[in-house]
Amino acid sequence: MDIDQLRPEFSSQIINLRRFILNRIRPKTMNHKPLNGSMYSELIQAYIEAINEGAVPNIENAWSSVCKNECMKAMAEGMDIYDALARDITNNKLPLNNEDLKNYHVSGKEKAISLFKKKAIGESSDEFLRELLKKIKNKFANLKLENESEFNVRFSIDFSLI
Repeated sequence: MDIDQLRPEFSSQIINLRRFILNRIRPKTMNHKPLNGSMYSELIQAYIEAINEGAVPNIENAWSSVCKNECMKAMAEGMDIYDALARDITNNKLPLNNEDLKNYHVSGKEKAISLFKKKAIGESSDEFLRELLKKIKNKFANLKLENESEFNVRFSIDFSLI
């Protein structure tokens, strides 16, 4: 039902309850980092597994695992951004001169790194950032080869016809 269809007393109480909850609720944090639903779920799962195995949950190990998972997700999302740019270039713009290709690369790399830094957490984030940069470098090397190949195909002259 739409809220306008409810009794006014009930709808005002709902609004007051909602306001009360939103004013008091605080995000769950760990090591001064706010947890999203996925992170919170991973922590709970790690605790449950430890308890079911008869062990005491190790908060640091669980947090480290959450951080690594978030870094992997951030790295994958960063690579997705760079891959989308690479697909756009290869589908629509090749061949490019080297300066334009480099400009596209730098732009994509900056966007990927920015997203990664927003989402990655924990002590191992530097390690994952290095891995992301390595993957971007390899992808750019492939782009350069593809650009060169496309240039050769489009602008090759068959000198035997001259």
